[in-house]
Amino acid sequence: MRKSIKLLFILFLCFFMFTPAQADTIVDTGTLNPTGTGSALNSGQWLAGQFSLSQAYDITDIYGWIYPHDNTGTMTIALYGDSTIDDNPDTSIQYFSQKFIPGGSGADWYGLTGLNISLTAGTYWVSFEVRNDDTNYGSMPKAFSDPLSVMAYFNGTTWVGYDDIPIGIRMYGQTTSVPEPATILFLGFGLIGLAGLRRNA
Repeated sequence: MRKSIKLLFILFLCFFMFTPAQADTIVDTGTLNPTGTGSALNSGQWLAGQFSLSQAYDITDIYGWIYPHDNTGTMTIALYGDSTIDDNPDTSIQYFSQKFIPGGSGADWYGLTGLNISLTAGTYWVSFEVRNDDTNYGSMPKAFSDPLSVMAYFNGTTWVGYDDIPIGIRMYGQTTSVPEPATILFLGFGLIGLAGLRRNA
């Protein structure tokens, strides 16, 4: 009997201690206006947008709405810190960089999934790039209904703040919920009860 009660206490504690991760939408720039124009995405022009996190996240997915030149060449997605001088990414603080192959012949959501990029609360930039060792290029339609409010582009030499780039970006992440005070109280009672069972065993 005591073993059964002890097992119930252990299961009770595990239930509250191991809260499952929750998937959240971090960036979603809305829907595409098919009549809009596009911004070139090539070695002479990269496109980036600023986003903020109110708490720590593990970034799992990053996508951009891209019209690639072909379905075999590579492009790059990077995450940077925020410049304290102006509305530009601080490329000296690079949190992540990875190549990807769009893998399609038409405009669509292309990018990276299955990531595990840990970021604390703060302001960051996501950048879509065609670096010197990349082999693809294309464009990103700037016609989305809910764009990021702070944007910039790289002209091959320097970053330029330019908010009229309503390109399509989607980002997803996971965060683990912090136990509420009531949950912590239940944990305390559970530990006390488990200690009492051990003394009586």
